Order: sequence, then C-alpha cells, then structure tokens
Amino acid sequence: MRGTAGCFVRTAPAATHWWIEGIDLATSSMQQLHTGGPFTFAGTGAAGTLTFQVPLTDPGRVRINGQSLASDAFLFLHGDCPLVWTGSDACRWGTVTFPSNHTLAAQAVVSFSGESADRTVHRRTPKRFLDEVKQLIDSALAAEVAGQQAIEDALATALMHALEHSLPVHPARNAGRPQLSRSAVIARSLALIAANPSQPLFIDDLCRATQVSERALRNIFQEYFGVGPMRLLKIRQLHEIRAALLRSQPGDDTVTHIAARFGVLDPSLLARNYKILFGETPSRTLHREPADSQERMHVGWLRYASQIFLDDQPLR
Repeated sequence: MRGTAGCFVRTAPAATHWWIEGIDLATSSMQQLHTGGPFTFAGTGAAGTLTFQVPLTDPGRVRINGQSLASDAFLFLHGDCPLVWTGSDACRWGTVTFPSNHTLAAQAVVSFSGESADRTVHRRTPKRFLDEVKQLIDSALAAEVAGQQAIEDALATALMHALEHSLPVHPARNAGRPQLSRSAVIARSLALIAANPSQPLFIDDLCRATQVSERALRNIFQEYFGVGPMRLLKIRQLHEIRAALLRSQPGDDTVTHIAARFGVLDPSLLARNYKILFGETPSRTLHREPADSQERMHVGWLRYASQIFLDDQPLR
C-alpha cells in the first residue's frame, strides 16, 4: 500500500480474494484494497507522505493499535506513526496519499496544534464528514478520473474538514490498579520469537519471558493481533516451513525432513493445517518455483512489529 511501510500476515483462510488497485491524481494517489479475510498488519506511515485510510464497506471486527474501529473512525498516517491493524472479515478500504509538502500537511499541523507531539493514527470525526470522504473516493475510483486536479482538490477539502473535527482514539485506561504495560509484554514476546528462528516455542516460554499469566498474555495478543499467542506461533511456524519448502529442491529434501527442522513431527497434522492456511499441500509447495520476497512476509511482519513495540514506549 502506498503511504505505508509494513507487512500483512493472514491469520486464517481467506473468505474471498485479496486485491488492490489505484489511480494517480494530480499530485496525490488513491487506492482501494480488499482484505479477503482475517489478517494482522504491522508497519508505519511511509516517510514523506500523508495517508488517509477509511473503510468503504462494513469493516466488521477491526482493531487499530488494540482499539476497536468505530463507524466514524479513520486512519491518518504521517511520518513514522506506528500501526498494528487487525481484521477478521472481508472489507474494502479506500486510501488517499499526499506528499508531505502538500498544503494539507500544513493545515493538519494546525489542526493538531493542541495535541503536542501526539502522532495517533486512529481518529474519530462526525460521520457526515467521513461519509463525504467515502463518497468522493468511491466516485473517483469508479470513474477512473486519473490526473484530475478538481477531484484532488475536493478530496483535500473533505479530508481537511474531517481532520479539523477529529479527535484521537487513545488506549483505554483501567480503573483501580495500575495498567499492565501491554507494549512491554508484546515487545518481550516478539523479542523471544525473533531470537529463536526455526525453533519451537511454547506458551510457557512466553509467559516466563513476559512474567504474566497465560490468560493475561492471551488477552493482550487477542487485543492487538486478533489471535492468541499459540495461534500466532503456529502461523509463524507454518510460514517458516513454507519459506523453507520454497527454497528447497524436490530431489534434495523432503517435506518430512524440512518440517522436522522446525519441530513438526506429525506429517498429517502439518498437511491439514498447512492446506487450511495456504490452500495447497506442503508437497505441492516443494515442487513450486523458488520463492519470491512475498513468501517471506512473516519475517518482515516480525521485524516491523518488533520495532513498534518497545518496553518504554506505549502505542498511541
């Protein structure tokens, strides 16, 4: 996606196809992305851009940096704003990306002047302003009005109105005892995962590293990633096996031998889980052409997520 730097990882089989398409306007660009099923995305805003993202259809159960996405909410990415985006249903999203030297950038700075150094990407605005933005995006994409300055100007005006009346969505604070540092818990979990490539990990390993209970760890992972820690570990393991299969030659290695290197000793269970996630058997993957960079998405996701979650820096 333009205006972002990050990676998607599917967390369950897709209900429909994933696709993305877009057009260039005068100085900005517009895209629509269809997420075909459950996923988690980790990344940031791309340098030198301002990007607005809004759901064009019912987003279902979506969480942004651990917070539920309301019907009057949108995403505003600028600079290195951290973003963890999790969805469980198919949805079509509209994205508009402006260069950071666009006049909209200066206007946004004025709008956020009372928020100090806040870089919150998740914001809410009166629904009438958001509906106008959605209508303009839908109309422009349907008409394929590439290069038209008038459409860009109308979008910039509508987005500025949405920004001017928007408020940041901050993480909820627990009453009573001090809130557990969710960022620190996830940071330590991801650090352990990154430090043990190709090695099986268990829930007890994560609990020891984070010093929280299994229940607390499960709740935190569900809040941010839409899946529990064991599910995320299983997905990571399956992606690693897939990458290894794609790097191997059928005559030089076998599925059983490759899987064993990752701690998987039940070929039948592997085949079942693998086909559910990737839509093909491990042996079919082994006979494919060598992998391109897209088959190593899980590595990029872990890198981005590890950069986002720091022990001493809560997400905004």
